[in-house]
Amino acid sequence: MLFVPQRIPTSLIVEAAVSLEPVDNALLTMIALLYPENYEGIDPWVAKAVQKMGPDRHQEHRFVISSVGLDGLANLAPQAADFDDYLQQLEATEPISLRDTLFYWLFHSPHVHVKDDSQYDPPADLSPMIEDLDLFINGMSELLTSKMVPTRLQEVHQFYQDPSTLKIRLINHLTYMWTQLLQPEWACVRPRLEDSVNAFNAIPLNNLTIFEAMERVTGRDLRFGFDIDAIQAYRKIRFIPHAHNGPYVVWYGDHEELRISFPPRIPETVSNDNTQHYDRTALANRYKALGDEIRLQILSIITQAGEVSTQDIIDRLKLDKSAASRHLRQLVATSLLVQRRESGAKKVYRLNPAAIQEMEEMLATLK
Repeated sequence: MLFVPQRIPTSLIVEAAVSLEPVDNALLTMIALLYPENYEGIDPWVAKAVQKMGPDRHQEHRFVISSVGLDGLANLAPQAADFDDYLQQLEATEPISLRDTLFYWLFHSPHVHVKDDSQYDPPADLSPMIEDLDLFINGMSELLTSKMVPTRLQEVHQFYQDPSTLKIRLINHLTYMWTQLLQPEWACVRPRLEDSVNAFNAIPLNNLTIFEAMERVTGRDLRFGFDIDAIQAYRKIRFIPHAHNGPYVVWYGDHEELRISFPPRIPETVSNDNTQHYDRTALANRYKALGDEIRLQILSIITQAGEVSTQDIIDRLKLDKSAASRHLRQLVATSLLVQRRESGAKKVYRLNPAAIQEMEEMLATLK
């Protein structure tokens, strides 16, 4: 099957930056702790942290963080210098203002609206959804590609009914997560993240389109995960190295700036002795992805067929949809596969020769 690249506008230049963002990093770790079982290859610390939390705390974490979302949390106190400052600013925020900010970004989430399968256009006035359960359920059902059961949505809606209780419950949970889990880990991972930030700040990121900037920093071609019109509306993009999401990128932001987390890496350069510098983080993640029989079978199938769909993998390997998606997600995140969307929601996958060649070249240096 002939692979036809999607036509991407190339003339729109963005302002790109790479920065540490301690608050965002803490929030991104909380996202990683939600459903780690759905993402192969994430950092082993995540599983240990979930175990330390215990079932009750982890259930509370899933409810609170899923109910407010990453975009809302990141926009509550965007100028906070660190997470302690963030918590102090939340304490100083009026409960209704805090509730309304979270509710706004729940429905205006860039994480949702820049995806290539997003079709929801939220109403200008969201207050009726706060007041009316049926309107809320209908709006959330249109917003989310994965359906939530009505009883779960009813719990979320009830969460937003009492701003004072919402504020107390949110801050208490965030404080626990920061002091008991995230703060000690932040001290461990921060030097590696700073190395990545400093390395990218030493190279030019100007005169790039948004997709060129994405590929320059993340090392991945991310064009096929986004709605082209929605993503081209951004003129600012900020990249944040994050240690706990394994090979995966996470996007969020506001109406002015899109933010993307990426595995901490050093940009590809040529050293003084003219030997190629390899992205060790990316290579390590690829080798982890190969350490599974099913994923090796998937790669073998695609090698023979050239390009296959998710359903092809399900049928050939007798997998359920969630298992197939989980394995394909990791292979795409590590750049071993490239995905594109055909008509409708059908995704198809092909090998990425450049990633495989890089692995071969690196192994050749060990001879």
